[in-house]
Amino acid sequence: SAALCFLAFRCLPRRLAMCNLFLFLDSALYIQIGGALDYWYTAKDECVPGGPAFDYTYFTTYARIVGSIAAWFGVCLFQWVMSSWRIRNIFLVSTVLRCAAGVFDVGIVQRWNIAAGISDKTMYILGDAIIYEICYML
Repeated sequence: SAALCFLAFRCLPRRLAMCNLFLFLDSALYIQIGGALDYWYTAKDECVPGGPAFDYTYFTTYARIVGSIAAWFGVCLFQWVMSSWRIRNIFLVSTVLRCAAGVFDVGIVQRWNIAAGISDKTMYILGDAIIYEICYML
């Protein structure tokens, strides 16, 4: 990957090479613990006391359907709103929104949603299925 970034600076216009480098660093440095959280979300109460204990139908079917619809909306949002923006502003807004979307996972694990009176399923749908997917598509 580092070699490809180096070659991009040698073969592409500088602006394009910088975009390539940003996208590489964005992907490489973005911390996502989704795999570990999948086990935490679906673990039974004896494994994670007081945890969400989502059933697999909800976790793998309903949430993914809602996420797919949200991703489609994210593509449309980009086309309608951001397609005329400068690339720097698109990168900035999408990166900030993706970081903000990651707070939903932290909120569920820290149980902030329960303290605020929001159920685990609602918080998960809002965060991982809707907000994250929209931000990922931007």
